[in-house]
Amino acid sequence: MIPVNKTAKKQIRTNTQDIANINETSDFHYKRVLSSSNLGGGGDSGGTPVRRAKVTQDAPAGSTITANLFDATSGVEATSGDEFGVTLYTNISNGSTLDLASRGLKENDEVFIVESVFDNAGTPETRWYIVSGFDTVKDCVCQS
Repeated sequence: MIPVNKTAKKQIRTNTQDIANINETSDFHYKRVLSSSNLGGGGDSGGTPVRRAKVTQDAPAGSTITANLFDATSGVEATSGDEFGVTLYTNISNGSTLDLASRGLKENDEVFIVESVFDNAGTPETRWYIVSGFDTVKDCVCQS
């Protein structure tokens, strides 16, 4: 497991809980509630661990982005196989797109992710989600 300092662990826990609390009007639904054991807190709650990934592109005009996962044991970035070129899903406030989000992602940025089940019209589908949410950028005319 990758060591995480207390401040980062607290922020991950907060962001993870925010994602776990997304309501039915959201564009995705969680089938499992993320737990503190996902963050190295111990115990066996059946949750999935927080993983690390490196995005392989600048933020696109959509709510998904491609990334390579880091191996959970060695910390080495995947260069082939199931953890290479993985689609990551995001939660963007007000339904915007990643290229317009205030926390922009650039190629080679690292993010924390979790794997969870998505209800795709009654068919369970496993997806990777970025733990932190993104805010919509609102255009404004600023006056000095």
